[in-house]
Amino acid sequence: MITKRPMQRDLFTGNLIATRPKAGRGGHVLLKAGPDEKYPVPGMAHFAGTGPAGKRCQHCTHCQDIPVWGRDRPTPALAWRKDDEPCRRVEHNACRKACELYDNHVQRGGINFESACKYFEPREN
Repeated sequence: MITKRPMQRDLFTGNLIATRPKAGRGGHVLLKAGPDEKYPVPGMAHFAGTGPAGKRCQHCTHCQDIPVWGRDRPTPALAWRKDDEPCRRVEHNACRKACELYDNHVQRGGINFESACKYFEPREN
């Protein structure tokens, strides 16, 4: 008697697969945006590309180097540390607006070359 292996449908491609799906938090899943689609970027205040055309995060006043104290907080008072203690690290090119929106938690930096979001404010020279 010949038996078939159980098949499972892949939700992203729609194909039937006989192997076990990958486990984890979804880091193996690649999200691709089309030419006109907006896409989420970790560390940004809103979707990339929702701001003015041709502008990048590096042209925004919110993109700055943010010192990080304990528990990813931007100020020592929120991190329950003394003012004379040095910060743990500095998150370069991070979004200050995202920090405000996400309960004063400093998000990852390095977003300076992403397309501007809807909270874009031009940097004064």
